[in-house]
Amino acid sequence: MSKEHKSNALPRRVLELWERVDWEGWWGDFLDARFELAARLGEFHGKRVLDIGCGPGIFLAEMEETNNKIGVDYDLARLKKARHAKATKSKAG
Repeated sequence: MSKEHKSNALPRRVLELWERVDWEGWWGDFLDARFELAARLGEFHGKRVLDIGCGPGIFLAEMEETNNKIGVDYDLARLKKARHAKATKSKAG
């Protein structure tokens, strides 16, 4: 897969996940720096990761299942959406 194709696939996948978890926030456009962060997190394997303020869990969902991932948020509804994002990613991936 070409580097350009991979770089376009990540934003598309993240935006689709954002829609599926029905999040009322705004992710951004294709120039948003959070896409770069999501891509880099996807390179982690076998790590312990704590996402404080995880919101709907988009970053954690992008990480490989070999990682021990924990999301923390003050809002129970956001944590439920994060669990849904993880389940959706597992079914789609």
